[in-house]
Amino acid sequence: MRHEGRRQDPRPEGNGGGTADGLSRIIVLPRAAAVMGPRYSAAIVPAMDLDEWVETAPAALRESPLWTVRVYQIGTLVARLATQDAAALERHPRFADTVSQLVKSAGSVSATVAEGYSRQSRRERIKYYEYGLGSAREATTWYSNAGNALPAETVDQRLTLLARACQLLLKMIQNERKGRGRQFPRDLP
Repeated sequence: MRHEGRRQDPRPEGNGGGTADGLSRIIVLPRAAAVMGPRYSAAIVPAMDLDEWVETAPAALRESPLWTVRVYQIGTLVARLATQDAAALERHPRFADTVSQLVKSAGSVSATVAEGYSRQSRRERIKYYEYGLGSAREATTWYSNAGNALPAETVDQRLTLLARACQLLLKMIQNERKGRGRQFPRDLP
């Protein structure tokens, strides 16, 4: 059974009750729930939004200048969620290949953004941001393929995060190509 309790969002109605960048609330599964079975038969932790997760992320991450890059925050969260989701997928023999590919591609989003962020040349930053975009799209495909083994709400939330990562990466690549340097969009219009 799922825990239905959602916290009230104190934000004004104007932003749709989601986060500042429009993302819906995110289900974060505790380790115990991740190993309970393919359908997460244990209670799911009340949903938290991306901003709440960003505030509670490990201090080592939050203290890095890279942490100000929203797509890096999203990529880091998706990597952690994919690792948790892998426990459910491993119980399904037909998803054996999907598990490793999902975890690798999800983890690669933030890793390639971090590598690109550290590059001095615009050309290299673009290359790594494009790698990150490819990884986000690959993780999207793996989540789509695993739809029957994970709860639909979980898959939808992961796909929403990955779609936002793709949008932000496309904007970052566009900014680099236009010579705007390291302008990292917090949100899209």
